[in-house]
Amino acid sequence: MQRIPIHSALRNLPTLRQLNCRVVSFPYGHPGRLWINTIKRSISAPAQPTLLSPKFTVPWLKALALRDHPSEASSVEQGTKEKSSTLTPRRMTDSYSSYTLEFGKDEWLVDAYVNSTGQLRLGTIFMDLDALAGVVAYKHAGEGQTIVTAAVDRISLLYHPTSFCDMELRGMVTWTSGRSSMEISLEVVALKENRTILTCQFTMVALDPVTKKATAVNPLIVETAEENRIFARGEERNRFKKALASASLEKQAPNEEESNLIHTMWRESQRYKGKYYTYPGSGVEMPENIVYMADTQIQTTQVMQPQYRNRHVCRIPYHSLT
Repeated sequence: MQRIPIHSALRNLPTLRQLNCRVVSFPYGHPGRLWINTIKRSISAPAQPTLLSPKFTVPWLKALALRDHPSEASSVEQGTKEKSSTLTPRRMTDSYSSYTLEFGKDEWLVDAYVNSTGQLRLGTIFMDLDALAGVVAYKHAGEGQTIVTAAVDRISLLYHPTSFCDMELRGMVTWTSGRSSMEISLEVVALKENRTILTCQFTMVALDPVTKKATAVNPLIVETAEENRIFARGEERNRFKKALASASLEKQAPNEEESNLIHTMWRESQRYKGKYYTYPGSGVEMPENIVYMADTQIQTTQVMQPQYRNRHVCRIPYHSLT
């Protein structure tokens, strides 16, 4: 806690407002003097709007009323939900969006992205990337529909910065399925070195805001040879995900090789003294590098308040594993 004389505080009032300060009376024995108690926020955040700043369309109480009485939806909300049946082809560059994190100029911005050891907390960057993917998707598809994150492909960390340099998050739509899916390609670049920190792809899906069923998005115009290569890579990733989904245990039983592997692992586990159950004749101590599946389970509960809702009036928290 830092105390600042009132005359100094008044000269720097805009700055102090950003730091969440309040004016209090000085303790007894010092009549007539006022001081400023600068109180650090329990959760630091930059003063300027960020990608995660709320973008609500209706207040929470109104949203509750509309949820309980859908027939009484206002004309404004109905207008938001209406979607034109005409699809307009768009270029990749039409959806290009970027956002700069000026760590070199704002120490409070750094405070929102630092971990306990003083390093960059990548989980917060991933939250920003998710938000930017939404911005890009709405820029391509337009308003009037609900867009959700369906999947995140492999995130490639190419370079880990050792200091808080200015970074720019960039993204655009690089593939569409011709139906409801879009692939958003994103990257984070260290501006001073002009070096790519990480790349990833988000798959976003458009839903009808009323029926919650998939709805078509604007097709993508592919013009240059480079854009054709980018689009082809998106098509290849889509085929790979479909093949992976078709081999899911939810759709087919394990094949012979997988069944034999599972059986071998089960027979191997019978050799050890069990934590939960000991098989007759087992007397070998379990190695330290083997753990029970039940011991890997982690659970947590978060109470989400209306202030943390997303633009679709759903209280969905961000979970970052950092």
